[in-house]
This record gives sequence, structure tokens and C-alpha cells, in this order.
Amino acid sequence: MPRPQVRFLHRALDAVGGAEVLLVDQARFFERTGADVRVRTLIYDPQNWDERLAGVPVDAWHRVARGPRPRLTRTLGRRRLEWLLRELAGTDVALAHGFPLSAALGAAESPRVRVWHCLEAPRWLHPEASNPYLAANVERAPMRHGPHYYRTSLASPAGAWPLVGRRRPSQVAADRAGVLGLSAVWALSDYTKQSVHRIYPSANAEVLPPIVRFPDRVVAKGPLARDGLRILCASRLEWLKNLDTLLEGFSRYRQRTDPRATLSIVGTGPALASLEELAKAFGVASAVRFHGFLSDAELAELSASSDVFACVPLDEPFGLVFPEAVARGLLALGPDHGGPAEILEQGKFGEVVDALEPDAIAGGFARIRRLSDAEVEKRRALADAACRARYAESVVGARMLELLRGLGVALPGSAA
Repeated sequence: MPRPQVRFLHRALDAVGGAEVLLVDQARFFERTGADVRVRTLIYDPQNWDERLAGVPVDAWHRVARGPRPRLTRTLGRRRLEWLLRELAGTDVALAHGFPLSAALGAAESPRVRVWHCLEAPRWLHPEASNPYLAANVERAPMRHGPHYYRTSLASPAGAWPLVGRRRPSQVAADRAGVLGLSAVWALSDYTKQSVHRIYPSANAEVLPPIVRFPDRVVAKGPLARDGLRILCASRLEWLKNLDTLLEGFSRYRQRTDPRATLSIVGTGPALASLEELAKAFGVASAVRFHGFLSDAELAELSASSDVFACVPLDEPFGLVFPEAVARGLLALGPDHGGPAEILEQGKFGEVVDALEPDAIAGGFARIRRLSDAEVEKRRALADAACRARYAESVVGARMLELLRGLGVALPGSAA
């Protein structure tokens, strides 16, 4: 009996990001069930992904090692889309990751089962519906960096729509029509599912979180550093991640409560130089270290010497860094909306704060510092257990197989 064929479609597997890790973990899971799995992408960097994919075949339009990276537009173009959708006839299920493959797959004639795993709807096409927090709080956003702030998601410096970038009614209509042709939309979180229903009311949407790789055992950590809280943030350095407000909140916490607190920021991105200048302006440059990119091993080592993971992104659909941080034994502080608030269950497993209010961030750090050693251990254990119960591979994998069975696709076995 032939193995069921599962195909993953992604516009570019070059840089390492949460969306790409999500696809790779799914592909490896399905391969272990006995399915015939292939990944199809326009750009592929073997150095970043060969080891992670562990032998899952990749069809690539361009491999980075062979020359400079080609430029991709938002809409990709007909020729590239046709190449990505080629050879799907006879496939049992195709899973699209990201725009415009979501709409293009829905408009395709094959395969019979066509799924979009939706991290978020295309922000530039549906700004208000896919960015509800930003839309409601646009006047509160600190416009320190003019038109560069929230480059793809917020308004002009005057705080009025439309967004940076151009969109046409025909693009919006084509996106909606294509998505409604899909067999199903798997939303990363309930927050994302609500966004999908606002934009595509008739879509068959279900929640399917990403697979999180947890260590075999709960990480043992000692008491908090009472002589200076050690705070860690891991994020791409771009304005939608709201690190400028985090820096301001940290500076107020340090000034009012904990003058020896430190903040380590891991990640790269276009906002680095501006964030370094902000740290100087807030008077905390000596207490903030920008580490740049760190390997998994290096990040684990830094986490072991940290107390708190803090990140307050705006309209974050999930926030994979939160369960990863919890798994390393870190206490968490996140925004009071979006995917992170779901992960932290609205404050049950960590501090949730108004993401645009520096005083709220400072207050969250102060509450963490006041926790007794027993309360710290209890929160760590509860958060770790809750995340494992929802995001472990065995749990998410079983949910994926259940969703596929509901669509008429039965895979031959279960993952080891």
C-alpha cells in the first residue's frame, strides 16, 4: 500500500524563524508516522536547515549556497507560484505556510485536502482585522521612529490609516476567495482563530499550536537573584516586537526598585542601532547587553544564569519563545493580549501587562522580585506542566492526526 503523500509549501526556508521551525517540526513528525513527506520552497539554505530536517527531502527553486539570494516580493509572481504548486496531483494533503501560498493553494485544483497553517493573516492586506490591538491603540504607540515604526503594521507618523505599503481591493478579494477554497485553516492560537473568522467568516478554522521541544526533565534552578534581577529577552529586533517600551519599563524598574538589575537581549534585526541609542537615552546602557544571534546551546547557557524571560510584542499570534523560556525554568512576563496571554493563561502562569505602558512593565518586574522562594518554585512548576500538557509533540501530533482524519486523510502510524 503506497504511503500517504504530504507536501509542505513555504516561500523561503533560509533564515531561522519561528514560522520556519514550526514547518520543520511538523514535517519531521509526519515523516515519523510513515508518510511520504516533501518540502517545496523558493529559497533554501542547507546550512541552516539540513540538520534540522534530518533527511526530509526539499525541492528548492534556489539554494543559497549556489549564489546570492533572489529578491521576493509579497505577491511572488505567477511563475514562482505556479512552480511552488507544481506536482501536487496525486498528493493526499498539502499544507501551505504563509501568504500568498495560503490563497494560491485554496484556488488550486489539487490535492483534495488543502490546509493553511495560519500564524497570522497577511497584515498588509487586512490591517485592522489582523492587528486589533494596534488598531485600538494606535494613538498610544510611541512614535519614536516615525515611518519606520511597525513598518508593515502601523500607520503613518500622524497616526492615521492607511498603512505603509500599497494594497488593492482586487488583492483583498483574491486572498479571501482563495482561503475560502481551502479544506481547513489551522490557527496557531485562539487569538489567531478569531482573526481568521473576522477576515474569512466561512473558513473551516481550528486551533493547532506549534510543537515545542521540551527537555526531558524540568530544569532545576535556584532562587531568584535578590541582589539584581537578571532579565532575558529573545526576539527579532523590529518595532512590532515593542522592545523600546520594554527598555523604558526596565529603566523605570531599575531606577525605582532594583538598581542592579540587568537585561540581556538576544536577537538581530533592523532596530538594533536605535535600541542601543534608546538604552543610552534611558540611562541603562551599562545594564543592557545586546548579544546578537546565539545558538541554541548558547541561549540555554544564558537562560541558566537568568531569572526572568520578558517580551511584550504587539499583536503576537503565539509567541514560541514563551513556552521555550518556561521549559528552561524562567519566570515569564508578557503582554496582556494575543498568543502570549493565552500561553500564560491571562496571568496564571506569569505576569501579563499592558504592552504599551512602561509603568506596568516595571510593576510586573517588581511583583516577580517580591515572590518568595516557595512561590517562585510553584510558579515554575505550574507553568512548565501547563505548557507540556498543551504543546508537547505527543499532544500536538495527536491533534494534527485527529484533524487530518476529520478531513479524510489517515496516516499509517504514530510518531515515535
